[in-house]
Amino acid sequence: MNTENSQILLSILAFKTLMEYEKSMVSKYFEYKKRAALSDVRDLIIKMERDSYGRLKKLNDAVKKLNLEKMNQPINTLDDIEVLKELRMYLAAGYGIYNDYIITINNPYARDIFKELREGILEYITSAEAYITRYKNLPQIQQEIYPIK
Repeated sequence: MNTENSQILLSILAFKTLMEYEKSMVSKYFEYKKRAALSDVRDLIIKMERDSYGRLKKLNDAVKKLNLEKMNQPINTLDDIEVLKELRMYLAAGYGIYNDYIITINNPYARDIFKELREGILEYITSAEAYITRYKNLPQIQQEIYPIK
């Protein structure tokens, strides 16, 4: 996969992740504003909700402008190395999300669970790297052994 395709995949991942985040925040704001007893707290939550809708709209507009509307469709790749590179990118993003929560959550039990799950992702990142390294030169080596006439 060339650098341009990698950047497209990374952009798609970033937009998907941020849009999912904003959607989840909108639902949290909706729930919390109903529970707020103080009007100034409710007003603040409503403002946060409105801003989140605004960010979601900007993200949607950017997706259209960047021509990424088909980001929910599967991305066709040509070979196993490309698949592994793509999966490695998604795994790295997931690893970062776990890291963010480990940093921000104070509950030691939750942090320990997140650390354990994050380490499982790291194992897969490492495995993908090993396969990529092992097989990335395979076609070149095969051509040297079995030259094309």
